[in-house]
Parts: sequence; C-alpha cells; structure tokens
Amino acid sequence: MQKFPIAAAACAALCLVLAGCSGRTPEERLEKTAQMLRDRDTLGAMLEAREMIKKFPDHPRTVEAHYLLAQVYVADRRPDEAVAEMEIVLDAVPQTTEFGRNTLRDYLTLLQQMRRFDDAMKAVDKFQKKYASDEGTSLSLTVARATLLTAAKETTRAREILTGLRTATTTTAERNLYRDLLVQTYLADQNVTAALTMYEHEFGTEKNEASKRELALRISMFDARMGRYEEARKWAETATGLFDQAMKEELDTNKRTELALQLAMFYSDLGNLAGAKTVLRALYDARVNLDVMPALVRTYVNVLLRQDKVDDAVKFMREVAVRIPESKLDVEAARLETLKSQNQVSRIARVDTSTMTLRFAKDPVIVPKNLPAPADTTTTPTADVAGKLAAAAAVAKAEKATTDAK
Repeated sequence: MQKFPIAAAACAALCLVLAGCSGRTPEERLEKTAQMLRDRDTLGAMLEAREMIKKFPDHPRTVEAHYLLAQVYVADRRPDEAVAEMEIVLDAVPQTTEFGRNTLRDYLTLLQQMRRFDDAMKAVDKFQKKYASDEGTSLSLTVARATLLTAAKETTRAREILTGLRTATTTTAERNLYRDLLVQTYLADQNVTAALTMYEHEFGTEKNEASKRELALRISMFDARMGRYEEARKWAETATGLFDQAMKEELDTNKRTELALQLAMFYSDLGNLAGAKTVLRALYDARVNLDVMPALVRTYVNVLLRQDKVDDAVKFMREVAVRIPESKLDVEAARLETLKSQNQVSRIARVDTSTMTLRFAKDPVIVPKNLPAPADTTTTPTADVAGKLAAAAAVAKAEKATTDAK
C-alpha cells in the first residue's frame, strides 16, 4: 500500500524534469549542444541536436542544430552522415552569409578528405552557377575549384586557374594567396625544387617589403625542411636584415614589437633557438605591449626546454610570476620542478636534437640590432594581461591533461 504513493511521487518528479527539459528554448538547446561538443561529449551533443530538430523542425535556428550535428558526426568519424547534415544547411543558408560560406568550406574540405572530388566539383559548379552575379562568392568558389584540383593531383588545370587569377588582380593580399596556392600545386607534384624556384623568383621581383620578409622566411623554412642548412641559414640572415630594417624604420612601438615577435617565432621554428631566446628576452626586458606577453612567455619557456635548460625555464617563470602575480606561473614553475625531480620533463617538452637545431646551436644567426631597449621604469601589469597569462597557463594545463589521457 505504501509503494503507490512513492511510485506516484517518482512519476511526478520525472514529469517535472521532462517538463523542464521540454520547456527549454531553441537557443538554450543550441548552447547546450555546443557546450557538449566543446566538452567532447559527442553522444550528449548528438542527442540534444536531434531533439532540437525533432521539437522545432520549422524554427529559423534549427539549421544551426543540423550544423552542430554535422560537427558531431565529423568528431565521431561518420563522414557520410556529416555530409548529409551539411547539405541540409547548404540548402537553407545562402552563400552571402558567413554561416553559409563556412559551411560550404567545411563541406568541400570533408569531401576532399573523403576523396570524393567529383561530388565536391559538382557542389562548386552548383553554387558558382547560382551565385554567378555575386563577384565575391564566385571568386571564392573559383579558388576552391583550384584547391580541389590540386588535391586531386590535376595540378596543370589548377595552375592555369591560379595563374589567371593572379594576373587579373593587383591586390597584394590576393597575389600572395594565389602565389602560395601555386606553390602548393608544385608540392602536390612533389616538385620541391620548382616551389623553391618560384619563391626565389618572387623574392627577386617583389617590391612590397612585408611580402619580401614573408618570402625570405618561407624560403628559409623550405630549405631547412630539406636539410639544406647553408641555404636555410643564408635566407635566415636575409630575413633578419629585412626585419631589422623594418624595425628601424617603424615608429609605432606596438608594430615594432610585432615584427620582433614574428622574427623570434621564425627563429624558434627554424631551430635557431639561441637567436629566438635573445629576441624574446629583449622584448621581455623592454616591457613591451602587454598583449603579446602570453605568446612571448610561452615561446620563451618552450625554447629553454628544447635546449634542456629546465632550471632557466623555472627561474624565468618565477620572474614573470613576481612581475605579474595573477598569472599563477609560480605554480607552473613548481610543477616543472617536480617533473624534473621525477625525470619526467619529457612528458611536456623534449630536448631538440634535430640536425638543423644542432647546427644552429654551434653558430646561431645574428639577431637584429634594432630590438627594443630595456625599460627604465617598472610597470605594473594590467588585470587584462594577467588574465591572459592565466588563461594561457590554463589552456596549456588542459592540453597537457588531454595528452596524458590519450
């Protein structure tokens, strides 16, 4: 006799829960789905998205649920189902919107990965015909066509399209884009020599100083990947001279900082770790634009660990923690010390023993002369930069946890 009231109460509670769930708005459901996807709860995201589609089939934002469901299927390696969901979105959302363009980009990329080039080309033909009068959309689709042809190893046709596009534009950004896509066609042919030759020719004829700097960086990295140390070093020195001149002429302090940081990142990627360390330390000592501090600190610590200088990394992190207490880098420093005592630093960073790095270690590229001078006064970091550093540390910690879990 007592079981019935209890069962009735449980049933009533369940009804209230279900009523609460069904009472959620489409916007709340979309946010829930997106959050689950961010949390890698693909099952929960899939169920939530499907429920949204079922309960609100005619709502204007239901198309977003189809897009999120496609992302779930991509994450779960169910590409055919992802393609089907993206097609629903593409039928409903115009290419004149950012949502539509992003979906088409994802759709073509997925078909390319699936080697379904014919289907991808049909989609490009369909939308290029539909938006023939929209110059911007039509142009982006032409570029997409060339990219697909390159992936399909139809590089001759791709080069014809890209060469025509490059000849027709005078915009530096577009010319650089088409140049890089042309280089990709040579790489698809495994013709690295042709790619390098094109970059070197472009460098010799380029008038735009920013483009020349970018080309010097690219050529150096190409040579490095081919194991050609002398050539990589020569172009690294050329790039250094161009950046040095740009920093000398640049009056805007923030832009000078960006130039120096870009060069330091290049040095790090190239294996010129001593050069990267010198530039980054100069920027830190100059107390430059605080917005770049998270990237600066992260790269500097990484460079030190790649050089097997764990104690220096710990010391630097504590130095940053004193200047910016809210960054919590003292905690990360203590963690790094613990890993060292356990001989487990390799879990988060490995000593770089690559041939290119070892060659540069013996004879680093000379750093630029026009780096920022050390600051004369002590500045107190803003809460904003402290928050960014804390966020950067949190991201690093999350990435580390993910790596350990895998």
